[in-house]
Amino acid sequence: MTNAFNPRFDPDGKYLFWIADCSVNVEDSYWDDDHHMVNPSKIIVATLQKDRFSPFSPGQGSGSEKQSQTALPILIDVEGLGQRIAALPIGNSNYKNLLALKGKLIYRSEPDTGDSAIKIYDLLEQKESILLNGAFSVFPATHADKVLYFASGRVGILDIKADQKAGDGALDLSGLTITVDYRKEWRQMFNEAWRIQRDFFFDEKLRGVDWEAMKRKYEVFLPYVASRRDLNYLIEDLFSELGQSHVEIKGGELPKIPQSKIGLLGIDLEFDQSQRLYKIAKIYRGRNWDADMISPLTLPGMNIKSGDYLLAIDGTPLDDRVNPDSLLVDKAGETVVLTIHEKPTWTGSHTVKVKPASFSESRGDLLRYNDWVLSNIEKVNQATGGKVGYIHIPDTSYPGMESFFRHFYSQLHKEGLILDVRFNSGGYGPYWMIERLNRSMIYYSRMPYGKAPIKEPGTGFFGPKVCITNEWAESGGENYASIFRLLKSGPLIGKRTAGNLASAQGFYLLDWGGVTYPAEGKQNGKGEDFVENVGVYPDIDVTNRPDDLIQGKDRQLERSIQEILKQLAKTQKDN
Repeated sequence: MTNAFNPRFDPDGKYLFWIADCSVNVEDSYWDDDHHMVNPSKIIVATLQKDRFSPFSPGQGSGSEKQSQTALPILIDVEGLGQRIAALPIGNSNYKNLLALKGKLIYRSEPDTGDSAIKIYDLLEQKESILLNGAFSVFPATHADKVLYFASGRVGILDIKADQKAGDGALDLSGLTITVDYRKEWRQMFNEAWRIQRDFFFDEKLRGVDWEAMKRKYEVFLPYVASRRDLNYLIEDLFSELGQSHVEIKGGELPKIPQSKIGLLGIDLEFDQSQRLYKIAKIYRGRNWDADMISPLTLPGMNIKSGDYLLAIDGTPLDDRVNPDSLLVDKAGETVVLTIHEKPTWTGSHTVKVKPASFSESRGDLLRYNDWVLSNIEKVNQATGGKVGYIHIPDTSYPGMESFFRHFYSQLHKEGLILDVRFNSGGYGPYWMIERLNRSMIYYSRMPYGKAPIKEPGTGFFGPKVCITNEWAESGGENYASIFRLLKSGPLIGKRTAGNLASAQGFYLLDWGGVTYPAEGKQNGKGEDFVENVGVYPDIDVTNRPDDLIQGKDRQLERSIQEILKQLAKTQKDN
């Protein structure tokens, strides 16, 4: 039994319930020659007194035991307690939020496949049922058989019985008003943010900062705070005294700013001064099978090319008095009519209907990014005769995972590999990526009829590797670079990383603003802090100058190609 958590005594003091990850349910992962645990949780019950039956002993349940309340203090017979445990006879899942009520358990089930639900287990009837689907959380009343729930932005009160629906017992809060003393609320949140860093910062000495003095230094400005945004600014200044990354304040009861859905045509325009018209300079490639990355002018039948003139958008002629982007505000995903001609004239022009792509608030212009990655792949292929692969990892969260899986397996046949973590914004720990990159070949599997033998493990990459990084790689991105070096995966090329590395967690404040704190600081094997405020230095320092980038020259990628070709030549010579 491992990862035991969420302990709960029943109200009568007879049993202790908890959740434990003690089920071994293995799922094969074809893509990485590995196996993963799914639905590991069970709900466990320990009978606290040795002369009492377990609720799941033969003959128990269905009211077989009288419901007498155990007098306080609760007596626990420690001897033999480890053998007086049993599991609820329910399916395995991912369980959380366990509550023990009189004769009942309430818990959340989140199976790896299927819908999550709040469930009830009746200890007398020994029966599981669904209390509520789609609820975020429930809170039982202390002396009543009812729960308060939150689901889909609604709040309600329900009887504790099976098959309730979100919306049942909903409370009408439309007339609810409260009076807020913002100055008192802001002071409370200031103090709470200060306490969170004091109590949860990984370095209990707070890097030698006199935190009490810092509180006194900044709280004198609270009378002058005029808005919630001012409060965030003040708390940011307070946090800056720690000289540590992943110490953040964000959100809260801020004014709502209307968001526009900016439409993207996936093109660069240049203004033809002689004709006073806009010409298409470049069309960016998308992934037209992916709804989030469709490049609208590259779809079948468009027949639009670089050099064509964009004469109008939705009938509005384009000239030097009109910004084309102004006509694409709130047009993302909407049908837009473009007037196109290969010549700078309206005579003989034609119209096409397109749906502009969306600008991502978190990831920017995905069409430009995708085209940049494809261009780098093509540069590497051309320079190496197709021998070397290229993968850009934009972060170590889900987009980065997607990029790794998309490009890693399709390039396993390459002899060398360039990993690019420039501009990587971090996320989760990247250990699993480098583990796959560092697998060793064990043997070949012989195939019949002249087929080439297969390297085992089949999903390993066994050739030389290099990693490119720059000053915009931070957090998980520079963690990737540091692990790449520590495991001797290959040389690092580019610029020193940002120096922002910690494992962060956080809390909500009174108005749902968020405070982030560094829960774990990274140290090397000698117990010394590393990366934070220092960064990861490259083995080969290469600067990408702005003038080169404007001309499309990427010195860091070019040097990486040179280095990987040197390694390939050495590998072939050694073999």
